[in-house]
Amino acid sequence: MDASERLSLAIAVAHELARPGGAPAADLLISAFAAAARVPSAAAPWPRELLGPGEGRFAAARALVDSLPPVRDLAAAAEAELDDAPGAEAEAAGVAEAAAEAAAEAAGRGGRAPPGAARRRRARPPTLPDDALRLLQWLLLLLAPQRPGRLRPSTAAAVGAEMGVPQIESELARCSSIFELSPAGAGAADGGGGGGGSGGGGSGSGDEASLPPPVYCWHGTPFGRLHSILHVGLLNASGTKGALNGAAFGEGVYCSSDLRTAFEYASPAHGWPGSALGARPRCVLVCRVGRRAAAALAARRAAGGQLPGSYLVFPQPRDLEIRFVLIWSDAPADPGGGGGGLLRLSSGGARSPPRQSQRPADGGGAVAGAAAAAAHPHPRRRRRGAPRDACWLLVVAYAGAMAALGLWKAFLRVPP
Repeated sequence: MDASERLSLAIAVAHELARPGGAPAADLLISAFAAAARVPSAAAPWPRELLGPGEGRFAAARALVDSLPPVRDLAAAAEAELDDAPGAEAEAAGVAEAAAEAAAEAAGRGGRAPPGAARRRRARPPTLPDDALRLLQWLLLLLAPQRPGRLRPSTAAAVGAEMGVPQIESELARCSSIFELSPAGAGAADGGGGGGGSGGGGSGSGDEASLPPPVYCWHGTPFGRLHSILHVGLLNASGTKGALNGAAFGEGVYCSSDLRTAFEYASPAHGWPGSALGARPRCVLVCRVGRRAAAALAARRAAGGQLPGSYLVFPQPRDLEIRFVLIWSDAPADPGGGGGGLLRLSSGGARSPPRQSQRPADGGGAVAGAAAAAAHPHPRRRRRGAPRDACWLLVVAYAGAMAALGLWKAFLRVPP
C-alpha cells in the first residue's frame, strides 16, 4: 500500500469513526467479528482478500483484532487524522523535531528538548499497521451496504417509545449498551419485515388499513453469531448444521414474547479486548414483526394455535426486521484493554435483565407481554483464586497428617 492509497483509506475510515455514534457502532462490529472468528460456522461474511481461506485464517483474524488499540484510542486517532492534514508543514515539523531531539541528546543527559517537542511527539504516535487498517475498511465501509440499516447508539427510552410501552425503560436499565438499526427503507416492515420483501402478497391501501399495527418480539442468540446476523440477516437454519436448538415447534426463526426466555439463548462469547462493551458480551435482538405476519399470528392465536410458553416461530425470516441490539456483559470493560497505545491511522458475573415486573395490558403494538417480560438475574460465579486454592490444600494436608498420626498411635497401642 503506497502512501497516497493509505492516506485516502485512513481518511475514509476516520470519517466513519468520527461521525456521531460511529465509534460505538465500530466497537460492536469489531467485537462481533472477533467473536465470530472463534466460531468458524458463524464467520460469514469473511475477508478472503485480507486473511485468505487457509486453515490458519481464524487464528490470524483473532491476532489481528487483538492488535487493534482500544476503541477510545481509535476514535481519538480518527479525530486527529481529520484535524491534521498531512503536508509539507507536517514533514517539516517532523524533521525539525528529530533534529532538536538529536541536538538535545548530544548535549548530554541534562539537555532538554525545545518547548512543544513532547506535545508534537504525542500528537504523532506510531501508525496503524496496513492489515489492521484494511480490516477496519472492510468492517466499517465495504460491508455497510449489506447491513439492513445503519447502526447507532440508542437508549432504553427509545426502545420503549417505539414499542409503545414506556415502562420497558426500567426493564432494560441494566443493559450495558443498546444499538438501533435505522430502517432500510420506509415501510419495509409493513409488508413483510426486515430485509425487504413482502410477507403476504399484494399491498393495496385498503388491505393495509385493515391490518393490525406492527408488533415486537425478542430473539436471543449467541454473541458469536451476531456478526453474521448483522450482515446476512436472520436465517431459517432449522434442519441444517447451523441449527443450535432443534425445531421442537416446527421450522423457522424462533423468537419469544418474553425477554426472560430469549435471554436464556443469549450465550456470551469472548469478543474484542479493546471493546468498551465489557467482557463476554451477550445480545438479544428486538425484532419488529411485519403487519401481515402479525395478522397471521393473531389469527392463529384466536384459533387456539398458540405455542406453549411464550415461543413464536416465523418460517419466513423476512417477516422479522431487527430494530434494536441489546447488549449485556459479564463484567465491565477493562480500562487498559487493547493492543497497545494510541496508534495513528495514516503514516503521517453476568449482568442480566431485572426480574419481571407487572405484565401490562396488550397495546402499543407489542406482542402479548413482550415489553414487561425480563430475565431472572443469573448469579455471577465466583472464580477461585490461587490464595483460596492454597488454603484448601493446606486444610486437606493437615487433615491427612492428623489421620495418619492417629492410625500410627493406634497401631502402637495394640499388644503383641
